[in-house]
Amino acid sequence: LEHKQMEDLLDEIAGAIEAEDTDRAIDVGDSLLLLVQQHNIKEEEMLYPAAENLLAGDWDELSRVLAEYKDLQD
Repeated sequence: LEHKQMEDLLDEIAGAIEAEDTDRAIDVGDSLLLLVQQHNIKEEEMLYPAAENLLAGDWDELSRVLAEYKDLQD
């Protein structure tokens, strides 16, 4: 939901820039900044630790798969 809100705010900023409404672009940019900061805190405090706990037993396999993927991209 928050990613969608960020996308919508970016679209709104683009529209304001296109309309040469600098004040609106800055105001919406401030809103976007706050949303991103709050979102990052949630991810760092909840999502990332939960992902680490969930995937802890699979790190070796994940590392191998990612290395293979990287080799395919090179």
